[in-house]
Amino acid sequence: MRYHWPGNVRELQHAIERAIILSDSPLLKPANFMLQPQPEKRVNTDEILNLEQLERNAIERAMKRSEGNLSRAAEYLGITRYALYRKLEKLGL
Repeated sequence: MRYHWPGNVRELQHAIERAIILSDSPLLKPANFMLQPQPEKRVNTDEILNLEQLERNAIERAMKRSEGNLSRAAEYLGITRYALYRKLEKLGL
């Protein structure tokens, strides 16, 4: 897998953690990392409605993986703990 890391080590760490959280398999594959730019496509209302469910699923998986530790879950997601609190409230989790 080739990828130019324009960020720092934290970017790499977050990419690995997100891949682990979102993977359904114990073996990570390049597709788990979502590093390749996705082709642009038109956004319609149905896709926007699904974004909330994707966010909910990612948060639920991070919470499960962190065993309820909000700081660790926020770190897995690459967001601040405060941002995670806001998202939990917004989604009713």
